[in-house]
Amino acid sequence: MIAGRGHDVPHARAAAADGMLASHTPAGGSAMSLLFTVLMLIGLLTLAVGGLALLPAVFGLAIAIFAIWLTFTILGLVLRVVGLVIGGALALTMALVGGVLAVVLGIGLLLPLIVPVLAVAALVWLLVRASRPAAPPVVPSLPPRA
Repeated sequence: MIAGRGHDVPHARAAAADGMLASHTPAGGSAMSLLFTVLMLIGLLTLAVGGLALLPAVFGLAIAIFAIWLTFTILGLVLRVVGLVIGGALALTMALVGGVLAVVLGIGLLLPLIVPVLAVAALVWLLVRASRPAAPPVVPSLPPRA
């Protein structure tokens, strides 16, 4: 309220000359502004000191997160290498099995085509062998000719 009607602001009084509110503080400043300034400084220090006090916990959390990350990174690398080794072994085994299977099936499928060729080769061999002159009989009393 304004001067003359009562005091609803406890730290202020009506000025005698102009009817404005005046402070009860001897320095002429407002006690509330001083209180707000002090509270602001206390809050600032609290935040700064609180942040500094939480710094070891933050570092501990960062170290824990880094340890978890590193563990799973190494685990992933190991599992990839194991997968490559197992996959390579299986691939080599399956390649050998597939090669043997291809040879067996190939021989089985080509056998009807190979039999006539083998029969012709056997006939040619028999004809060549039969067309040679007979070897002279070996006489046991004579030494073999050189």
